[in-house]
Amino acid sequence: MPLAKEPTSPNPSANGGAQDNGSSSVTFSGTPTGPVQWQMGKGGDGFTARIDPVGTGTNLRFWQGNNGGQLNVCTHAPPANDCTGPGAVWALDSSPWSNPGSPDVQSFVLPYEIYKGIPGDPVNECPPSGCNHLIVGTQRVWETVVGSGGWYPAMKARNWCTSRR
Repeated sequence: MPLAKEPTSPNPSANGGAQDNGSSSVTFSGTPTGPVQWQMGKGGDGFTARIDPVGTGTNLRFWQGNNGGQLNVCTHAPPANDCTGPGAVWALDSSPWSNPGSPDVQSFVLPYEIYKGIPGDPVNECPPSGCNHLIVGTQRVWETVVGSGGWYPAMKARNWCTSRR
């Protein structure tokens, strides 16, 4: 289960994917000391999950990947939208690599990461407004610096399957 955690909050959160069992998230009351109910985010195959610490950890952005290169996002703003509670609102990100008319060649599990800068380095660390810098890998590298949406190809498509003679 790929797992993302946000440990600096007095009530830390975690976000994870479990293949064939969807992705789930949770918030612990204080230090995790006992069992807590995880909440389903997106169904289907649950893969990589991440948490972007938007707003110094008070309004987190949860990311969950699942089938077909889908990337889903939930902006954690309790009580209006609690990404770790039942009925959370998850939105499909624009995911241009999954365009049915011209999809990119991609792995069964979509690799993506939040660029968090250099923690502890005030010049290069994520600002309090959130990291907002994501990178996705298909047959090319996709990038956004605005969080959800705003994707552009940061590297041209490559044909990795050329035959050698």
